[in-house]
Amino acid sequence: MADKRAAVIGGGHGTSVVLSALSGQGYKLSAILSMADDGGSTGKLRDEMGASAVGDIRQCLVALSSNPEAAELFSYRFEADNLKGHSLGNLILSAGELENGDIEHGIDIAKRLLGVDEDILPSTKDKCGLVLDVAGKHVRGVYNIANTDFEGNKPELALEPPAMLADSAREAIAGADAVIIAPGNFYCSIIPALLVNGMAEALNTTSAKVIYLCNLVNRKGHTWGFRPGDYIAEARRLAGDIGIDAVIYNTAPIAGECLREGEEPVGPDSPEGKNYKLVGFDIADAEKVESNANDKIAAVRSLVRHDKEKLAVALNDTIGGL
Repeated sequence: MADKRAAVIGGGHGTSVVLSALSGQGYKLSAILSMADDGGSTGKLRDEMGASAVGDIRQCLVALSSNPEAAELFSYRFEADNLKGHSLGNLILSAGELENGDIEHGIDIAKRLLGVDEDILPSTKDKCGLVLDVAGKHVRGVYNIANTDFEGNKPELALEPPAMLADSAREAIAGADAVIIAPGNFYCSIIPALLVNGMAEALNTTSAKVIYLCNLVNRKGHTWGFRPGDYIAEARRLAGDIGIDAVIYNTAPIAGECLREGEEPVGPDSPEGKNYKLVGFDIADAEKVESNANDKIAAVRSLVRHDKEKLAVALNDTIGGL
């Protein structure tokens, strides 16, 4: 039985990678996910059915599944007609929510189907979207914001309407030994999870060690030129003075073929003046990620990922050293 508890906060593929890395490492895991996503299959289900943002939930469930056949089926994407682009898992999660009126009901059904023992939790149960104000532009929606060039300006971001931290998420953070803020699209996945009312307070009052796992690459128009410390400063500017105990960043070189146009590796940083431990590890996977042709969002995701085995070592070493 796991004697340590870890809560992973974020959204998108990065959170599922962290969960996979920590699975089997002696932790009881909880994933706390942004609910502001509105792209791809998730966006259609939100617009047409009033469902919650289920895509990131599905990814995390699949990453932790003990039933490979069910996991493969959950990830299946339809290729034709009205269902084109939808994954079966997204449809099941949405149906479970609409049947009961609670996204956690849909998650519980999916957990049983997939053989998942860990907790997959919404950061909020409030239906909300992300809004951006930058350089005179007012932009609504994660998908649109992801495709907006900030032109070197500092953006203002908010959830609209404002959303409250879900009780289950608050309890998971309070009861954790370690909290990991996962990598991902910084302004569109990570920040929306941190903007939920009550999140900053929960992170500042927990006795858990809070670790920020830095992205491998910066995005032109959003985080171009960022060092690890810039991510922390920007997170605190937007979401409050969140207490961070350590920041992990990658020291391995990233091959040019793994970089999409408009991406650059996140460079090293200096620990001087930082109020957290800054640690570098060789944690980038050398293999180029292959995209699913039917997943429109995957077609624009980075082609480089964290190596799960190396990441497990880095996280355990960092948690143990705090």
